[in-house]
Amino acid sequence: MGIIIKFLKKKYKLLKEKYTRRYIYNRIYPYNANYFDSYWDEIISLGFNCEVSARLVDIFGYNFNHFLFTWSYEYDRASFLNALNELGNFSNNDYSVLPWGMIQNNKYLIGFHSRYTKNELINDDKTLTPIVPLAIDELKSRVKHLAEKLECIFTNDKKVLFVIKLEYTNLNNDIDYISKLNELIKKKFTYKNPKYKLLVVISKNNYPNPRLLSNNLPKNVEMGVVNYFAADSNTSDGGDIIGWKKLLKKHIKCK
Repeated sequence: MGIIIKFLKKKYKLLKEKYTRRYIYNRIYPYNANYFDSYWDEIISLGFNCEVSARLVDIFGYNFNHFLFTWSYEYDRASFLNALNELGNFSNNDYSVLPWGMIQNNKYLIGFHSRYTKNELINDDKTLTPIVPLAIDELKSRVKHLAEKLECIFTNDKKVLFVIKLEYTNLNNDIDYISKLNELIKKKFTYKNPKYKLLVVISKNNYPNPRLLSNNLPKNVEMGVVNYFAADSNTSDGGDIIGWKKLLKKHIKCK
């Protein structure tokens, strides 16, 4: 009897790992596409966390171009705008390990995923392991490359869809933030009349006045709505997965 129980527990664990919430919802709404058949030459996540990119993976697999903010967490809006405006600085800044294992750019307050696990970076007593300097050097090299890659986008005559999540603070602050972001993007392009769109995604359960926000967005900016965002701790498997896929399908416009 004990052997059977152990077998069943193991089998249950394997099934649970395979048939995740994400797995199930992606089969309920099995929309997949080729990134390179999209109307847009590039589809670029601007965060504020990894949920946008997780949903792009659901659609494209990992066969899409990754940039600086693709797998990041932006802890401060103003600092994020500065980071986007100063893409050449990412290899020169100070970095530190966050308690949950991400590595943060301390100037811009943006967390990035390390190539090393939390347990490889942080001891049980919460002190840092000897591998941390190596992990930070690796990350600095990687984000420098990704920042340069993003900067190049603004020098090429490409059609670009930028996607960003927006959590409610207050209406005026949110309008001001998105307006500044849009103006910054526009100015960063080195040629006239850049072909881009900024898709701002909000959630119904978080945003009290979506129509007022939509009515006050500048040109080149559109608002999209999902029912609810994923928790920060579960951006891969949480949130309104089907809502995200339907929204992105509408804006991706694959051939």
